[in-house]
Amino acid sequence: MNTAKVWLKFAAITMQHEMAYRWNFMIKLIADGFFSFVQPIMTAIIYLNSNGLPGWSFGQILLLQGIGTIAYGISATIFGRFADHTIQDVRNGLFDMKMTRPAHPLLYQLATSCSLENSAALISGVVIAIYAAGLLDLTLSLWNFLAFLFILFLSQIFLFSLEVLVASLGFLVVKSFILLDFFYSLTNVGDYPISIYGGLGMMLFTFVFPIGLASFYPASAILGRLSLTTLIELAITAFAFLGFSLILWRLGIKKYQSAGG
Repeated sequence: MNTAKVWLKFAAITMQHEMAYRWNFMIKLIADGFFSFVQPIMTAIIYLNSNGLPGWSFGQILLLQGIGTIAYGISATIFGRFADHTIQDVRNGLFDMKMTRPAHPLLYQLATSCSLENSAALISGVVIAIYAAGLLDLTLSLWNFLAFLFILFLSQIFLFSLEVLVASLGFLVVKSFILLDFFYSLTNVGDYPISIYGGLGMMLFTFVFPIGLASFYPASAILGRLSLTTLIELAITAFAFLGFSLILWRLGIKKYQSAGG
């Protein structure tokens, strides 16, 4: 199966469905876009009334949050419904049909999990990041830009792995939506630099639950704070997390008892 072609066709069908209620779709886009500015506004309030976070200016924090919004906007648009759809299909006994299609179940779920209204967050993130770059009078070198793109790619590997991990738990735990909320709540850690959590926090959010890939490290790349060694370590971590999630997915598939019990 050509996953990209199926995704594009499914996205086109989804857009047609959304256009049947276009004002509803537009309201969702606007609401999602405005919601993305809540955290930067809170950050502005913090910096207006305090010295802020050590080692990070207001512009740098804003850049981090803008990049994080971009990363989450990309993932939410492309495969944001992967875990939710899989868990619902398993609970409703509909996953059997996915397993009988002429495609790998994981790739089929990926190809049919787009959420187009979340593209507003992506646009908002770009606006925030550009504004932050203007505040910083940022001059971006080719190396920093390429490092940023590389880590942005790794962030999508991690975020997709997280979707797969949570979806896999749906095969093992009957009421797994609480786990979905738990893992997604952990991603809020990335709204601020993971360096504020100390050495242990840096290790945890870099190598165990690498949420730093979504905002902290891409922002650090643009600011010229990363070495080639760090990039290699982050790549190994992202793909190791993906490998772990795929192992858990295979375990979940084996444990799946189908609609017949």
